[in-house]
Amino acid sequence: MPDLGQGHKQVVAIVEKLIQPLVDELNLKLVKIVYVKENNRWYLRVFIDKINEKVTLTDCEKLSRQISSLLDVHDPIPHAYIMEVSSPGIK
Repeated sequence: MPDLGQGHKQVVAIVEKLIQPLVDELNLKLVKIVYVKENNRWYLRVFIDKINEKVTLTDCEKLSRQISSLLDVHDPIPHAYIMEVSSPGIK
């Protein structure tokens, strides 16, 4: 488990490596991962897209559940955080 001294970039890199196979399996594109502290809360934001289609709320929900289960097993973030999965083009 990384500590916060390893930096945000390291956490993002670990999470990206863990979730990329899930994203690929669902025929999605990983656009960006943001790991940030705002108002004393940590946020892990995963932005996704689709090629030639619009991302739906169902896509975000499905990926969110799968990521949550995976991160529970691997526990790469050493404290409580809020995870959000979204897309700029969600319909």
